[in-house]
Amino acid sequence: MTGTEIIEKYLKDNGYAGLIEEDSDEPDICCCEIDDLMCCGFAPNFCVPAYAVPCDGSCGNAANCGGHLSAEKGGAE
Repeated sequence: MTGTEIIEKYLKDNGYAGLIEEDSDEPDICCCEIDDLMCCGFAPNFCVPAYAVPCDGSCGNAANCGGHLSAEKGGAE
């Protein structure tokens, strides 16, 4: 089992949707969903598990946005 597979299993087993850069819930900050983990090519040293949350309009594309990833279960507070 690879490191990416271990991270993917942990995320799925614990109800997460992906990874997000630590200390940031901004939609344009580095994040990745489970089906495209570590697409940046780096080990997730600065990432934390993230939940899928509905779009709050902060992305500027609310009409076409399917949601965001957030370190907070209910979204950024």
